[in-house]
Amino acid sequence: MQIHGLFPTPFAQLENPYLAYKARSSITSILDNPELKSQYFAYDSTFNPTQRLEDMIELDDALVYMRDYLFELGVDFLKEIGYRTDLMNLSCNLVFNRMRKGDSHQRHIHPGIVASGTFYVDFPEGSAPLQLHDPRLHREMIPYPTDTNPYTQNKYVTDLKTGSICIYEGYVEHSVPVNTSDNRIVVLFNIVNG
Repeated sequence: MQIHGLFPTPFAQLENPYLAYKARSSITSILDNPELKSQYFAYDSTFNPTQRLEDMIELDDALVYMRDYLFELGVDFLKEIGYRTDLMNLSCNLVFNRMRKGDSHQRHIHPGIVASGTFYVDFPEGSAPLQLHDPRLHREMIPYPTDTNPYTQNKYVTDLKTGSICIYEGYVEHSVPVNTSDNRIVVLFNIVNG
């Protein structure tokens, strides 16, 4: 019998610890600014659904370089999985997040986002991984015994370190379990059309 994997969920992971080192101090100083703290999350975040980070502050050269680099990675990811990016009007929105011990983020998607990415600027030992959930909702309701493999798993837990970059389509549900480290710093980059 020949078995094919149909309707794959694309996911990319690569490493750039040098970029994390170059951007860390700028990102930390922004996260330390009380005027930029989001009212939407219990942990430190610059998330604002009505205003882009670049409209709230001027990015320094290191952050402009980082944004452009992450945007190009996102566009390359979309091209590789078949998107006609030449016919799209793509841009990149940034959000900075810092989790401390006990912080977490429930399962969610990024509606209206073509691709999402996370760049792990500081990922100390004990930091919570990114978990990606199978978009086929029925996978979590199957009451039969199975071996965990790419066909039966309902969740993928990433193996991350400082400098890791993950990219996935915006419809993929994801979460962050309870963090057990201090100072887990992540750049969220969303690739938006329009």
